[in-house]
Amino acid sequence: MITLIHGDDLEKIERSIIDLTAGVKIERIDGAKLKIKELEEKLLGESLFGEESVFLIERLFKNKTKKDLFQFIFSHKDNLSIILIERSKLNKRDLGAYKFNTVIEHALPQYYFKFLDDFYPGNSRNLDKLYNELLKTFEPEQIYYSLIKRLRSLIAVKTNSLSHSEVARFAPWQMGKLKHQARLWEEKDLVNFYKKLFEIEVKMKSSQMPVSLDKYLDMTIITELN
Repeated sequence: MITLIHGDDLEKIERSIIDLTAGVKIERIDGAKLKIKELEEKLLGESLFGEESVFLIERLFKNKTKKDLFQFIFSHKDNLSIILIERSKLNKRDLGAYKFNTVIEHALPQYYFKFLDDFYPGNSRNLDKLYNELLKTFEPEQIYYSLIKRLRSLIAVKTNSLSHSEVARFAPWQMGKLKHQARLWEEKDLVNFYKKLFEIEVKMKSSQMPVSLDKYLDMTIITELN
């Protein structure tokens, strides 16, 4: 049986993995650079020992030889339990190329990305509205860590560190949006705001937060991006 889980809501993806693998042995495989011989050894080797395992194969769609790998996987789908994980939303062409037993999509709403895309100085009023809308659906921790990731990407673009792992894999249209957003920041302000976010994490780990994370982050957005 082959299950595909994809999307950009990473928290829900992790929940699905936990739900689907409860009580069974898990074998994790990075599929991005996986070779066909290595895949054969991992999948068939486990079954020879009679152990029932669930194989979690991540990033297989990024493999240059994915066609051969998928052909092998589907030839053994009746005897193995395989969960394919893609931590991004797959396009219709990739989804339609293979007949999975189950497809689970966990996509973030568009206003989630609007909040991240609109994160720049002078936009605090709009951001505050979006932020409070997000809090109705998402935990403040998820929003917080998404912000950290976005700011790291903006710093990489602003400082022309385009080989940085945060941005190196981005498509041209994604890079174009980041460059536009980065131009709305002064480099020193961008770095300083990132440092303030990092300070929040230090305070959380040391239990020194004066108020809850959602309120503290709200105040930071209002005061720093006004």
